[in-house]
Amino acid sequence: MVRCGRSSSSPAAKSAPEYVAHLSLEANIHCPDLDEDLEGAVREEAERQLRNAALDDGILKTATANARQTITNILKSLGFAKVEVN
Repeated sequence: MVRCGRSSSSPAAKSAPEYVAHLSLEANIHCPDLDEDLEGAVREEAERQLRNAALDDGILKTATANARQTITNILKSLGFAKVEVN
């Protein structure tokens, strides 16, 4: 279990809350003081950045070439002599 809470021992706690996590081996997360909308916004931004990085790196071109080769190999293994994938 991960529990999150604000630390009141820090002198800066009055102006900016400091979050402290307490860890154990359980597999759940409980952070009542965290803003769920912020977590969703951060997750969406991370997904957007990953998607854009993949597109910039040519993932669609690579995926198309890989799919074309895979389909060609499958059809040839089934006995088709000539395969054309458009």
